[in-house]
Amino acid sequence: MYVPIQFIDETLVHPQLNYSEMLPSDALKPYVACYWRLTSQSRLEEVILHRVIPDGCVDILFDLTSGETHFAGIMNQVDMIPLIGDVHLLGIRFLPVSIPFLLKGEAAFLVNHMLDVEDIFGNKSLFNDSIITPEQSWNQQVKRIEDELMIMFKHHVLDPRFNGMLSVILERGGIVTRAELAEYFTISERQIARIFKSFIGVSTKEYASIIQFQSVLRLLKQSQTPVNWSDLSLQGGYYDQSHFIHAFKKHYGITPGHLITKPCPIFPIQ
Repeated sequence: MYVPIQFIDETLVHPQLNYSEMLPSDALKPYVACYWRLTSQSRLEEVILHRVIPDGCVDILFDLTSGETHFAGIMNQVDMIPLIGDVHLLGIRFLPVSIPFLLKGEAAFLVNHMLDVEDIFGNKSLFNDSIITPEQSWNQQVKRIEDELMIMFKHHVLDPRFNGMLSVILERGGIVTRAELAEYFTISERQIARIFKSFIGVSTKEYASIIQFQSVLRLLKQSQTPVNWSDLSLQGGYYDQSHFIHAFKKHYGITPGHLITKPCPIFPIQ
């Protein structure tokens, strides 16, 4: 099962913020990666830039301070989100197989964007009402969300061909070409391009690049020794360091070299 990564070490988020994740119930594991929450320890008097990196997923975000609910589309580049005041966000991170169902095959318009949930699901959405409140515990909030998701996905059936193509990309850590997918699934490259643009929102190459970057983060998270970036780029399937540096900067916002020369609270680099 694909496990998207937002932080190498969740304990090393900005010191004024708390981030945590909770796994879904077994029935929802095919569709949901996790539920997450981001809260401030106290009211933020100055803007904090919170880094969000591409993970191949989409999210529903509940802002329990403002009462607003948004849908965040797939990202193909890093974003720095400004946070100020009382931060109390709760999110549902949906796995890639859920995106065609959630966005009805029209995912391209939401790439790198976030819209009010009503603009996505209409005014009769399960998430338009105040299904969760700040007064509820973390477990109560997730239970309420899961009740709604069980209704939403009750009759949903995964598309076997699309699910198969996603599985190959995920299992190979993004190191697969559209031509290889076309040959394996006996479908034209043009058809694959249309499917991914419609179902996911980005091209097959872009999506594979996101998963490839996520595989590098996984290697970093598992590493118990100082990072050798040359070896890491080869393990991640990048054909040279220039390609790796370019992809890393696009998806994380800074280069690996910048992480080495300036200590970063995310990676254990020496």
